[in-house]
Amino acid sequence: MPPQVLLLAAIGAGVYAGYSFAQRALRNQKLKATAKSTAEPKEARDLGNLVHDPKTGEYRPQA
Repeated sequence: MPPQVLLLAAIGAGVYAGYSFAQRALRNQKLKATAKSTAEPKEARDLGNLVHDPKTGEYRPQA
């Protein structure tokens, strides 16, 4: 077999291995992000009495 064919086969195998590794790494990263986002939601904090701020139209904790 000519050396060029062997070289192309080796390059192709390397590209395929790199592509497979990248796909696996991205899939694992996506699964971790999904697991983190579906974790238990944070509990609401008790802020005490809220006062309406007429300038902004928002409610803020009473100082």
